[in-house]
Amino acid sequence: MSELREELLATKIDKKRIIGIVLVAVLLISVFSFSVVFFGFLFGSQRPVPSKEKAKTDYESVELVIPPFPFNWFEDIMEFLSPEQLSELLEHISPEDLAAILDQISDGVVENFDLSDFPTALLALLAAGAGEIEVFRIYNYLDLNEMSDVLWKYECFDNYDSNEWTSSAFQTIYPLYSPLDYYDYYYPDPELLKVKMELSPEIGSNSMIIPSLFPIPFIMEGSINAYNLDYDKITLLKDNFNSSFLDLTFFSADDVNMTYELFGLNLPSNDDVNNSAIEVTNPTSEYSDLIFQFTQLPPDVGTYIDTWANFRTHYNALDPIIEDNDNAFVIANKIRNYLQTQFSFPFTPDDYQSAPEGQDSVDWFCEQGKGIWSDFASAFCVFTRAFGVASRFVDGYRTRAFDLISQTFDVEEIYDSQEGQNAILIKLKNLYNWAEIYVPTDIYGNGMWVQM
Repeated sequence: MSELREELLATKIDKKRIIGIVLVAVLLISVFSFSVVFFGFLFGSQRPVPSKEKAKTDYESVELVIPPFPFNWFEDIMEFLSPEQLSELLEHISPEDLAAILDQISDGVVENFDLSDFPTALLALLAAGAGEIEVFRIYNYLDLNEMSDVLWKYECFDNYDSNEWTSSAFQTIYPLYSPLDYYDYYYPDPELLKVKMELSPEIGSNSMIIPSLFPIPFIMEGSINAYNLDYDKITLLKDNFNSSFLDLTFFSADDVNMTYELFGLNLPSNDDVNNSAIEVTNPTSEYSDLIFQFTQLPPDVGTYIDTWANFRTHYNALDPIIEDNDNAFVIANKIRNYLQTQFSFPFTPDDYQSAPEGQDSVDWFCEQGKGIWSDFASAFCVFTRAFGVASRFVDGYRTRAFDLISQTFDVEEIYDSQEGQNAILIKLKNLYNWAEIYVPTDIYGNGMWVQM
């Protein structure tokens, strides 16, 4: 507190600084008020202490009650950014939108991904310096270069509604993976990675999305550790889009570093995927249902193309590039290459504007010719769906972070003296969006999901 007073006394108090301090005060008060109301509405009041009879009952599924999410992004933002940076942030985003975006990127519940405010808010956070806030660390990797393009999956969505993605996925309890099976079938490749993430849990049950690797979560049995964790109450859940969740019970509300181990399968190369792709000539009902679900556009593909002129312009440009005999992967790859060459990334928050009310987000992206990861991934999904390729939108982190100013990627590695080894830092600036497409590998429609 004394340091803050000395800084204020030593700094010239001009009109600009006074306005900045007032704006910061508004931000702090508004965010606090909004967070209290928002989280009160979302989670309800605190549950009463259970009676002795209830204490003796069996543990029930966490799907019945949404436990608190053990992260405090508001606190991290307030502690990390200076008053000047907070003031600058407020120039680009309202307190309500800031609260909404922080909840969206770390709410622990797969519900929706709002495309109207997310890009603007994320750019403002990155420009203000909040991108340096650490989310988790990775250990035990064998080769830093091979880790650079690894994608850490959080949420996955199937329904597109012009300005947001929503998920119809449901969670089920999923087994932790046996260390014996890992060493029998996989060791030493792929390597067994360790993830460390700081939590601010509440006493009792806490629910969280955790970063996992493609294609399904291989979270190791006996690897989930925190000093205040009840090891008898650890539940891993997976939804049918392969997002991973943990339900953990803590004895205290102390901040703690939670660690766990996991691995992901070695992914097929582009050539492997292309060579395995087959045209479906005798589709099963399951394949037809999958295509119906993951090629949905509002209200249908034909009407969507006819309604949105900017999208239709690029659709018509792609149409002669895509040939009738192209398989799903080739179509998707042509669309990806087209987007990468025809669209750009904004340099600053002032260089970007979200879609106006009433305009489709992808159509706006097509009109503006620039956007961030959520715009590129959304456009990719909408274009692939328009050309008959099943796709879904993914939210997570990329090991390589994007620098807004230099427009380059970089992996941040440090030596962690506490762990006695190197670690890759995954920060807020590593936020990333991508897509998964479905590639049939036989005439009936059986196949595999592929990251794009």
